[in-house]
Amino acid sequence: MIPPRQEIDASLRAAWRLFLLDGEAVSGFNRSIEGFWRSFFAAVFTLPYYVMLLWGPFQSGEIGLIPAAAYFVASWTVFPIVAALLARVLRLGGNYVGYIIAYNWAGALMAQPMLLLLLLQRSGVIGLDGLSMFIFVLYLAFLWYSWAIARIALGTGIVTACGFVILAELIDMLLRTLILLPGGTA
Repeated sequence: MIPPRQEIDASLRAAWRLFLLDGEAVSGFNRSIEGFWRSFFAAVFTLPYYVMLLWGPFQSGEIGLIPAAAYFVASWTVFPIVAALLARVLRLGGNYVGYIIAYNWAGALMAQPMLLLLLLQRSGVIGLDGLSMFIFVLYLAFLWYSWAIARIALGTGIVTACGFVILAELIDMLLRTLILLPGGTA
């Protein structure tokens, strides 16, 4: 489902406000079931980053189109499914929908500086060392942002929020290993 333009704008603003630790930011999202499904539209904003990230390995034949597409789809679906199960076990189910909505729209924001860095590196403006340094700093910022989203949107404690962030990272590593690396299952 494609959300209305106003909902996209409001969701991106709310995601930015979450980055600034605004505890009221979650009220800027459409936290209905419809809003939940519409939040997956945020993947459209991340697609250019994924294309740029996987373009080199795709061109060299290291990654095929099907594994690249499978990774993109899996990266947007596996964590929300696992997080739903975990939220239920931890009795956080009442906040799960809002959490995934915030998580998805935050992903749209996080992809933009990564895309810019890749474009700068691929155009020769910064070298691989510079790219690595900037990506490391952004990665730390994104881990913190993911933690803040879990704390605020799930309404949970420090340790549980850390657990959700670690779970998301482990799932992404597993998906990369199984789908993208040579010798993986795909």
